Amino acid sequence: MFRCFRSSGNDGENATSEDEDRILTKFSLLQPIEKSVFVRGSWDDFRGRTAMKSRSSKDLRSVYEVEIPLKPGKYLFRYYVDGKSCLAKLKPVETYNGENYSVLHVLENALNCGSSRSHETRS
Repeated sequence: MFRCFRSSGNDGENATSEDEDRILTKFSLLQPIEKSVFVRGSWDDFRGRTAMKSRSSKDLRSVYEVEIPLKPGKYLFRYYVDGKSCLAKLKPVETYNGENYSVLHVLENALNCGSSRSHETRS
């Protein structure tokens, strides 16, 4: 699942024009309860990995979430669950450097839908 909001950067304090160009994008993944869940993507040339936190658990499953500020554009990403990579189930797939990645499009025009915007895809 993805949900996007305009980023205000540091709760509005010390926000830069670059922060205002970014859209706070929430990644959510429903999985059995695991030890570690990360997301990694092209927004930083696949250099880092961002830990996802468990929001709730029910029936031995949990929703893992993280919010990442992204500029409008196309991004490739993967989830990593206990060290094993997995793709978002409802997202298109693209091959990059011989490996498959899920594709996410962060749309600029969604910023014009009021003070916040959202688009969701459940994974």
